[in-house]
Order: sequence, then structure tokens, then C-alpha cells
Amino acid sequence: MSSLQQQVSANEWTARCQLAALYRLIAYYRMTDLIDTHISLRVP
Repeated sequence: MSSLQQQVSANEWTARCQLAALYRLIAYYRMTDLIDTHISLRVP
């Protein structure tokens, strides 16, 4: 079984990692009630 990283482009993988980091920051600063648990991004 291959990993997701091997199945997507480098740009998409970077975007996914940045999105995951943003979710962690939102949770760290306890702002989850402000976003209704929805953050999105456009993959370049």
C-alpha cells in the first residue's frame, strides 16, 4: 500500500501540510468555535 504523499503532487502535499498546521494553530489558540470546524484551501 502506497502512502498518500506518493499519490499527490508536491504542491498538493505542501498545501495539505500547511492546512494541517493551520488546524493545529487554530486548536492551540482555542479558536475552533469561530470557524465552525471548517478551513479550506485551493491547491495550486
